[in-house]
Amino acid sequence: MSDVSASIESLTRVFAPSAGGLLLGRMGTWAPGVASALIMAWLVVFTWRRLILRPDAPLPPRNGDPVSLPRPPTESATSVSPS
Repeated sequence: MSDVSASIESLTRVFAPSAGGLLLGRMGTWAPGVASALIMAWLVVFTWRRLILRPDAPLPPRNGDPVSLPRPPTESATSVSPS
């Protein structure tokens, strides 16, 4: 997974300065801020829909076994109880 992350990061280091320069040159100093706000607004809506409104169904347990959590230790017969 880190290879995919590194690839995307490298791609953004090439694309972002070009897009920023284009926005600054064609539209003005306000354009990168507005573009960032639009991207963030889209991400908020996407995340809200994906996680809150229509989340994925839970994955089935592996090998058909139910997921079991470790049980807390019980008192053993060697513990001394007060009399």
